[in-house]
Amino acid sequence: MKTETIPSRPDRQTLEKRRAELQRNLARVNQALAACSEETAQARHIRREPPSVPAFDHPLPVGAG
Repeated sequence: MKTETIPSRPDRQTLEKRRAELQRNLARVNQALAACSEETAQARHIRREPPSVPAFDHPLPVGAG
């Protein structure tokens, strides 16, 4: 029967390095998410703006049409 080895608990320095690495990764993910959110907000803003020359903005001259 094969015996399983229990992994030793990492020391404090290893845990602190891993924690710092995870925090850097989280910061990168949050930065990317913020950029995506900003792009989405800009895209929504662009779509909601009225056209530069709205249709039927000016009355038709008499006899036109």
